[in-house]
Amino acid sequence: MANVILDTNIYGKIIEDKRGIELAEKLIKDDKFVIHNFKTIRDELRRAKNVLKVYDRIVKTRLFNDTKEIDGLAKNYFREYKKFGGRKQWTRIKNDFKIIAYASIKNCDLVFSNDEKTLKNSASLKSYRMVNLNRKLRTPTFYKYEDLKRSYSLID
Repeated sequence: MANVILDTNIYGKIIEDKRGIELAEKLIKDDKFVIHNFKTIRDELRRAKNVLKVYDRIVKTRLFNDTKEIDGLAKNYFREYKKFGGRKQWTRIKNDFKIIAYASIKNCDLVFSNDEKTLKNSASLKSYRMVNLNRKLRTPTFYKYEDLKRSYSLID
């Protein structure tokens, strides 16, 4: 069984993609692919009602709230990110770091995101690995939306 986080942008991709609803149905039926329900992601999707409906159907766990542990780990990522030359301000990147902190604390296996500018830029990736190594946490493996589609044989 794989514990999975789909970043906010993945839900938008599902809605935009002509085969996205087909993918959503496969995700819903796949009991070996457990997509976590994290409040930070849900809150980001609140403004997009049609996307939120898809999110609510796909997630398979109870809603997990942000915690002091998640916030603290995200802030550690941010400090390391700055050391590695990261340029974004905390207010612009905190949700991305909270998502990865949640995934690391909950021992998620996979994170799907197409966000190369913040969540998956080189300074961010280095910061997750360094902080998680020091804390003895496993950093999830990162994939793109196209990889998710490919895993269900939905590539056009």
